[in-house]
Amino acid sequence: MENFVYTRKYHLKKIAPFMNKPVIKVITGMRRVGKSYFIRQLIDKLKNDGTVDEQIIYINTKYLLESMTIMKSISSQKKRRKRSIFK
Repeated sequence: MENFVYTRKYHLKKIAPFMNKPVIKVITGMRRVGKSYFIRQLIDKLKNDGTVDEQIIYINTKYLLESMTIMKSISSQKKRRKRSIFK
């Protein structure tokens, strides 16, 4: 089976006026609809237009939220240990 790549030309055209502007772009939508792939297409377009890697920041919130959950868990465990030590 061949891999099929769908370029979201309509969406790229809609976001184009906001590119190279000092505003944060946030892509939202339901799960598994292609948000990450669309962002990769945006990054490719930026690179093709001359933007260097150092000017592109991509944050995958899935991993950000997982990291935050881990940090909260570690923090609460530390608090519980402190309470049990000083009782």
